[in-house]
Amino acid sequence: MKRSVVLLAICALLHLGGPFASGMSGTSIVAWPGKPATGKADWPEGALALVNDPVRTTGWNPWFSEWPNDVNHYGFQVTNSADVNGLIQRFAAIKSTNMQVRLNPGREARSLGFSTVLKDGNEVCVVFCLGSQTQINEWFQRLPEEEPGVRKFGVHYLREAPKATPPTLTLYVANPAISLRLLEIPGHIEVVADIRPPSPAVATNSPIVKTIEDFVVGRKASPAPSTQAKEAKP
Repeated sequence: MKRSVVLLAICALLHLGGPFASGMSGTSIVAWPGKPATGKADWPEGALALVNDPVRTTGWNPWFSEWPNDVNHYGFQVTNSADVNGLIQRFAAIKSTNMQVRLNPGREARSLGFSTVLKDGNEVCVVFCLGSQTQINEWFQRLPEEEPGVRKFGVHYLREAPKATPPTLTLYVANPAISLRLLEIPGHIEVVADIRPPSPAVATNSPIVKTIEDFVVGRKASPAPSTQAKEAKP
């Protein structure tokens, strides 16, 4: 079994907090470069338009046999801030609530421990993901009912289906194609630091982590402007 699959299985077991020895895991490709992707029926309006932006590369779905596996991820090839802001504009046009831009200190997206570097050497430094509430609800209804209104999943007892992952755009800001000071993020979009210590690639006390944290704090302190002011990239 490949190392990436083993890592996902371990992470899933730890996250679920229970023994699922019979579980299987892997990754399915759901979109290919240069080919239109299909969405899900319950995706919010505008999501598929972003997924089918011309700079979109591969799409993938990490799955675990005991989980609803509703979250799809899509990578984008960008070369400059104009490309990034174009994606942000499409993202902001999605008709959904709780939308989030996440700032990651890494240089490129990684899925299941393997790099999503493109064959031509360009790195995937923007990733869009979202889940399907319909798919989660269907999974929830298949769980055994322990008592009226309570369903069991491993050691967990659930009274309602988990909430689906909302539209989320992750930017890997160590990549030279992204400049925080050139980002144009509308005021209704939440911006958070995607920092998960300990990071094998970036120390939590590194300058780029501090830059991200300062950006997030500064945005919260100045919520009135709809976009961040443009400045020259250093």
